[in-house]
Amino acid sequence: MIGGSMRDRVQGFVAQCRAAGLAVTPQRLAIFRHLATTDSHPSAEELHATVRRELPTLSLATVYKTLDTLATVGAALRLRG
Repeated sequence: MIGGSMRDRVQGFVAQCRAAGLAVTPQRLAIFRHLATTDSHPSAEELHATVRRELPTLSLATVYKTLDTLATVGAALRLRG
């Protein structure tokens, strides 16, 4: 993990969401936490497979929408490949 404790990073993420007028959902938190704990660049499909262990009803569409939202608020970078 780069840059601060997980608690600090989650608090920063929550603040970013609230500043953007977004709800802090369990799905957003779970996806953010996973991204914050990896040095790799997981695909939406890889995130879906991993985060579904925590949230079994999570859909792939939700992962894509959440990644787009995270990129919009500056909590994740969008990589093209």
